[in-house]
Amino acid sequence: MIKSILLGGIALAVLAAAPASAQTTALRVNQIADVQGVKTACGGASLDDQQSMGAENYPVTLKLVGGYGQWLGEENLTVTGNGQSISFACEGPWVSMQLAPGRYKATAEVAGGSPKTVSFTVGQGSREVMIRFPELKSGRGQNYQELQQQQPATPSSSM
Repeated sequence: MIKSILLGGIALAVLAAAPASAQTTALRVNQIADVQGVKTACGGASLDDQQSMGAENYPVTLKLVGGYGQWLGEENLTVTGNGQSISFACEGPWVSMQLAPGRYKATAEVAGGSPKTVSFTVGQGSREVMIRFPELKSGRGQNYQELQQQQPATPSSSM
């Protein structure tokens, strides 16, 4: 009995000491959730994903892109403005939000890149906001060229 009370007390102390980021909402691709009072959708980059997110008429969609134009996911985002500060993580490269009209700032963090902050205004209609990470060059770019240099040349055949 005393052991279970002691262990329970230790568990509560550990939870109380956990960093605030552990409480961040994490959205999977194609998941829609209420994040701190704002309808938020985490989307992928496929045509189906684009169409389903477009059908919802979100006033703003944030899109994360790397140095070669590749979509980036697995980001942590904080959106501030109109007296709100909304923090969450998304597996996909696109995030759509039902934000009220006003001015906002979004800060995105992606593994391997430095944090990026963009400012945008939500008004009538919908808009796309690109958050670029030019230093992230995975995909068919720098890494592709390095792989090509590592492969031995293929002997040509004469016919």
